[in-house]
Amino acid sequence: MIHYIVFFIRCARKKFRFLKYSTEKKARILHKNGLYFIAGLLYKKLGQYLLAAQCFTSSKAYLLAIKCYEKQGLHSEAIQLAEMKKYYRTGAMLCENIHSEKKAAFFYSFFNLPLAIKLYKKNAHYYEAGLCYMKQYKFSKAIDCFNKCQEEHLKLLGLRQVEETAITLFLVKEYADACELFIKLHDYFSALRCAKKLRNPQIIKDLTLLVAYEEYQKKNFAAAAKYIAPYDNEKALLYHYMEQAKVSASPILNQMRFSA
Repeated sequence: MIHYIVFFIRCARKKFRFLKYSTEKKARILHKNGLYFIAGLLYKKLGQYLLAAQCFTSSKAYLLAIKCYEKQGLHSEAIQLAEMKKYYRTGAMLCENIHSEKKAAFFYSFFNLPLAIKLYKKNAHYYEAGLCYMKQYKFSKAIDCFNKCQEEHLKLLGLRQVEETAITLFLVKEYADACELFIKLHDYFSALRCAKKLRNPQIIKDLTLLVAYEEYQKKNFAAAAKYIAPYDNEKALLYHYMEQAKVSASPILNQMRFSA
């Protein structure tokens, strides 16, 4: 406000000659005197959109600045300003106009998650789609998306976030939800811990057998025997024999390697 008062006094002293100047000269004088908003309006009227955008930004009239950047064809600057000032709807519209669907999905993720997911999946950005599902607490769908990631590090990063969510659910005693997530993550050992908290005999049995099978696949026959023993004693004995055979074979194999 002080800038306007000072400028008015100056104009009065000069008998308001300012009013007789051209629009361009008025804009320059206003710009120089820090009256950015009015200067921006005049620059916009003159079609000098870059100067108008700069003035509007200085006066915090960000939506007008964004529109001027767009008029000038400076789409990156317009989108960057929309993101910086959190004009997500405007940013989404700008990105749609230039067919930048990934960036549009980014803006939609703040106010329209289903549309953001649709655009991310359409363009095979599965990590980002998975994060959107996480915001919706649709963890199973998030896992499906993360598993489709072509970049291994993004896949692991996404799955780790789901795993952390499952651990949190376990700690707050939401055992059923935690169990479901651990099963989806193929972490049957953790799922078994949840099942034991739930005291569901059938789920405990199913998961124990899965853990036993995993240990068997890893050739951890002793562990496999321990898990399967309550449900299949014959198979447990077989695994014990396999473990003994493995232990007996180890010195021979080591001796052969040493001799070689």
